[in-house]
Amino acid sequence: MPYVAAPGASDSALSIALFLRGIGLGLATVPITAAAYMRMSPAAIPEATTLLSVVQRIGGSFGTAFLLAIVARHLATGGSAPQAYAIAFGATLIISLLALAPAALLPRRDPASPDSDTTGAAAEPVR
Repeated sequence: MPYVAAPGASDSALSIALFLRGIGLGLATVPITAAAYMRMSPAAIPEATTLLSVVQRIGGSFGTAFLLAIVARHLATGGSAPQAYAIAFGATLIISLLALAPAALLPRRDPASPDSDTTGAAAEPVR
């Protein structure tokens, strides 16, 4: 988003914006993962954790390659580096917005239900 909103911004301003974005992503990762695991049986969680790790690693690799291809293509056609990065980060913005649809389908806890707990601890100990 920083390169899209302000492609001519200074490196320090972009660094701060990307740092804040990283904090936001870090704070969102744990609740999203917890919501995904919430309806799983304890026996299925290890397999799901492995699958999630594999999908994240493969997705990260493909995403990086995709963005690199966008930057390389723009530079090869005579575009400037700031424009190339603005286009690549614009693509990440679009992908992030598209990810909101499946994120809306994640399970939610009813705060009024007696078994809901705000600490994230399991209702029963896992054996």
